[in-house]
Amino acid sequence: MNKIDLHEDMKKNSCLSKEKRFTEDNFVRLLLSYLTRNGVYQVRESDLQRKLYYYYTNPEFQELFQDICQAKGTLYSEVDISDGLYHEKYFGGNIDWSFNHADKLNLMYPFDLDLSACEKKLSKNGLELMKRLAWELALSNNIESRSTKELHIYGADPNQAYFLTYSKLLGKDAGLELLSDGDVQYKNFLDQQTFGTRFFDSPFSFQEKIQMENALMAMVFLKNASYAIVRGMYDGRIQYANVYTKLVSEPELRHMQKIANTSFHQDEYLALKGEPFVRKLNLK
Repeated sequence: MNKIDLHEDMKKNSCLSKEKRFTEDNFVRLLLSYLTRNGVYQVRESDLQRKLYYYYTNPEFQELFQDICQAKGTLYSEVDISDGLYHEKYFGGNIDWSFNHADKLNLMYPFDLDLSACEKKLSKNGLELMKRLAWELALSNNIESRSTKELHIYGADPNQAYFLTYSKLLGKDAGLELLSDGDVQYKNFLDQQTFGTRFFDSPFSFQEKIQMENALMAMVFLKNASYAIVRGMYDGRIQYANVYTKLVSEPELRHMQKIANTSFHQDEYLALKGEPFVRKLNLK
């Protein structure tokens, strides 16, 4: 049984009574209110749902996600809280947004808003986890907002596989590079014939996709890592960076932000010489 199946099984067998059931609407209202209390006044729906996915797959947080499922048919792994967001946007009265930028939500929750109806549906431990979740997301938000480059921090285990590319785009070097304090466990190069044509993360934008043909492609597997940063690069310039880490220490996250925003020489800190894929940098 994989992690998702285990989580779904735990949801089905929750010991919480129906009277205390913590619904998707409860979750969204409580989370956005707590985020506001932690100094977050704007969120992106898409990024929030992707960040929440890593808590959703953590059994420790299962009480919070008992009425929430993984989104289907999306490019990234994320949760589906679209119904809760819709209800809160159109009936809650504490969110403002523009139809031209519907993904960007401005939070206007009063600090004295009565949340007792939602809070009492959680156990004491569940309420503490909800507050912890909001605090961790607020910390990431604060660090992201101070980054000179587009930055996204995800509470994911960095010891995983990363798909990296390198190619020429409009005559300039373009691709994805990996920065981490971990070790390369092993790496598989992929060719166009055996792998086929697929869409890769664009070096221009976090959400956009481009089709790259005849690219140098590799699947890199990390071990012993406390963090990993995947950066979109174009013509030697950083376009965006995604951080994957379980660390929630502000000094360490700020160090990762600094690494994500630092330009390196072509062969500086390369974990594997001669290959424009992985750089090894320790946090300390």
